[in-house]
Amino acid sequence: MTIEAIIGFLASVASVLGYVPQVMKSWKTHRVDDISISMVLLILFSLSSWLVYGFLKGDLPLILTNLVSLNILFLLLTAKLKFGENDFGKKWVSRLKFDFPSIWAKKSTRTVEEDSEPLTRDRLRSVH
Repeated sequence: MTIEAIIGFLASVASVLGYVPQVMKSWKTHRVDDISISMVLLILFSLSSWLVYGFLKGDLPLILTNLVSLNILFLLLTAKLKFGENDFGKKWVSRLKFDFPSIWAKKSTRTVEEDSEPLTRDRLRSVH
């Protein structure tokens, strides 16, 4: 491995892991008032642009780094919209009943039986 590859790898790992503590804290505490929605959207635009650039250049490490970062940042955006003080989040995102990062939460409200129930029309209606 060249020194350039090592530095690139370390930069990619740091870029991806940089969002994880904030995402974990947001989902644990449900407190997102200090997170700027414009900052999150700007970073999403930036990562999306880097992703397109990576595809155009055929640069697999750049593509993978930005795909992972985008997924992590989408969790932060979802938390901001779901738990924040905004009309959009209250009207649409709070309807989401998923507990994706439930391993980060202190206490999950769903039981094993609820997770293993078959998906029926009545169960779908109860979500909305």
